[in-house]
Amino acid sequence: MKTKTKETITTKAKVKETIITKTNKTKANKTKANKTKANKTKANKTKADKTKANKTKANKTKTNKTKTNKMKANKTKTNKTKAKTTKQTEVYMNLLNDFGFKFIFRKKRFLIHFLNELLDGKEKIKRVQELNSERLGKTKEDRRAVFDVYCKNEKGEHILLEMQHIPQDYFLDRSIYYSSFLIQQQGKKGKWDYKLKKIYVIGILNFVPKEMRTTGDYIYRVKLCDIKTARVISEKLNFIYVNL
Repeated sequence: MKTKTKETITTKAKVKETIITKTNKTKANKTKANKTKANKTKANKTKADKTKANKTKANKTKTNKTKTNKMKANKTKTNKTKAKTTKQTEVYMNLLNDFGFKFIFRKKRFLIHFLNELLDGKEKIKRVQELNSERLGKTKEDRRAVFDVYCKNEKGEHILLEMQHIPQDYFLDRSIYYSSFLIQQQGKKGKWDYKLKKIYVIGILNFVPKEMRTTGDYIYRVKLCDIKTARVISEKLNFIYVNL
């Protein structure tokens, strides 16, 4: 009887131990499961944070690229507009107004090329020197003259260019009057043989003077000549009229 009681106690102890062991294992498994779940949650959160950070970075990069592209596009557009404006300014210049005429023909390379073409190879101008375009009278009562472009070439020959946009009845008389200044200023005090340098008075006209309306030509070259023979008797005084 005593032996049975002992065995019963031993069995109960073993059962209790088994239950405790199972309980501990269950508890351990539960703790492990909780840790695993916590780690997974943490990992997912970390991954989500990284994904969010990457997306934010990508969006920021995209925004910066978009902003940069817009700035480049605007800059390109501005440059094109500027280039277009510059191109239009360089291409177009109205020679029929005072500013445009003087702006072009006070540039020596343009002036020399124009004069050589107009003189038709009879004179070859290599250099020009710009002269004072204002001529005063002898007294305060005398009328002064202001020329558009006045210069002389390497031979000392005087060249005067005048642009007349609005029709003027006596432009030919005006050109003769202007030529008198160019002749008179060649005079020298004291002993002088009266030898003159050539004079060219060139009129660029946006109309046809009444004296030239019968021929239909657009360039007129006038010199001192003999009426009977039409032979030129002097090369010193030259008038050229161009009708546009």
